[in-house]
Amino acid sequence: MKLAMDKVISKEMTVRAASARYAVPKSTLGDRVKNLLEGKEATAKPCCSDNKGTFSRTFDRDQEEILYNHVKALDSQLMPLSKPEFFKLAYKLAKKLKIKNRFNKETRMAGKDFYYDFMNRHLYLRLRTAESTSLQSAVGFSKDKVNIFFDKLTELMEKYNFEPSRIFNADETGVSCVHNSRLKVMSVKGKKQVGKLTSRERGRNVTVLLSINAAGDQFIPPLFVFPRVRIDNDLKKDAPPGSTFDAQMSGWITKDGFLKWLKAFILAQISPLPSTSSVKYKIRENRSEKSEILTSTPYKNMLVEKKALIEEKKAKEEQRIKIREIKRKIKKEKDNAHKSNADKQKIKHPQTRKLASNAMKLVPRKRLNCNIPSSSSSRATSPSTVPTSSEITNCIICGESFDEDWIQCNTCKGWAHEQCANVEDTLFYHCDLCKKKK
Repeated sequence: MKLAMDKVISKEMTVRAASARYAVPKSTLGDRVKNLLEGKEATAKPCCSDNKGTFSRTFDRDQEEILYNHVKALDSQLMPLSKPEFFKLAYKLAKKLKIKNRFNKETRMAGKDFYYDFMNRHLYLRLRTAESTSLQSAVGFSKDKVNIFFDKLTELMEKYNFEPSRIFNADETGVSCVHNSRLKVMSVKGKKQVGKLTSRERGRNVTVLLSINAAGDQFIPPLFVFPRVRIDNDLKKDAPPGSTFDAQMSGWITKDGFLKWLKAFILAQISPLPSTSSVKYKIRENRSEKSEILTSTPYKNMLVEKKALIEEKKAKEEQRIKIREIKRKIKKEKDNAHKSNADKQKIKHPQTRKLASNAMKLVPRKRLNCNIPSSSSSRATSPSTVPTSSEITNCIICGESFDEDWIQCNTCKGWAHEQCANVEDTLFYHCDLCKKKK
C-alpha cells in the first residue's frame, strides 16, 4: 500500500495502474491518497504483512524478493522454471527458511493461490512458451561474442564498403517430416482416442541450409542433406530451382557438401542476377599520343600535314557521297521520264557478251542525234559519227564509260549519258560546255 501511494503521489502511476500493480483495492488507495493530499492522516501498512482474516501470506517482502530474483536469474541463464517447478521451489524455500506455511505436505508443492498472488505482485513475470536453444548457440550468442563479431564486421565494411546486395546471411536448420499440429478435428463423441496419420519419424531431421542477401532480392537455392545413403529422385520433387542435394548417414552437413553448395554463389548461377552499375565504358579506337606545347618544330609540321591529309580524305569522301546522291536522283528522274514519255527515241548500247570461240561478236552502237529532225521511222545515222564499242569513249559530263543510254551533242558531237545530261528533248541536245562557249 505504501509503495502504491508513493507512485500515485509522485505521479509516476495512476490510481488504477498502482492498484493493479501492487494488488491493493482501488477505492482504498484513492481514499488514502486523497487524505494525504488534503493534509489528513492516512495509515499505510506494508502489503505483505496485512492480515486477511485467519489467513496470512507465507513470505514477507524480503523473502519474496529472494524468490523473485532467483526466478529471473534462472531465466537469464536459459533455464526458466515451469509452473510445477516453481511450486516445488516455493515449498523448498519455505522449508529452508523454516517458515510456517499451508503448502501441500504430500506433493511438496505450493498451491495455485500462492502462484497467482505472487504473479499479481510481480507483473514483470509472465508465463511464456520457451524456444529450444542448443548449448552451442547459447554459448556462442553471448554479449562478448556478439561484440567481437560486430567489431570485425565494422572493420571489413570500412575497408571494402560492401553493398547490401553483396552481403549474404546463411543459416542451417533441422526440418522434421512429422506434422505436429495440435489443431482440433471432428470425431465421434465417446471415442477414447482420436488418431491422425502422419509420416514415420526416424529420430533424425532433414538439414536445410538457406542464404539470402541483406537487400532481400537475391535468394541462394538451399542445400538439403537427407539422412540416407543415396538420393532418390522423388525427394527432389517440388524443390526450389537450383537446389543442391546431399546424402549423409548422420544427416549433417559435411565439407564436400558445403563446398558443393558454395558453387551456387558464382555470379552466373545467381538468380536473379545482381544489379550492376550503369557506367558505360567506351572502347578507345585510336592509339594514344603525347601532348606537347608546339610553336615551330618538325613535330608540329608533321601534325599539320597529317591534319591536312585527314581533311583531304574527308573532302573526297563528301564529294563521293554527293556524286552518289546525284546519280540516285538522276536514276529516279529517269524512271519517271520513261513512264511519261513512252515515245522517246533511244538507242540501247548493248553489253558485249562472251560467246563461243566460233561465234560472231556483237558490236554495240550509240545513239546519234542528227541536226535535221526526222520521224522515228526514218532516222539516218552517219557511220563516221557512230563509234563502235572497241573505241574508248567517255561521258563528257562524268568522265565514266558505263553501258547506259547515250545521247550526242549536236554542236561538239560529244557523247554523254542520258542520266548525266538530264534533258527531256534528246533530239536537239546541246551540252553545257557548248552553251557556255556561246
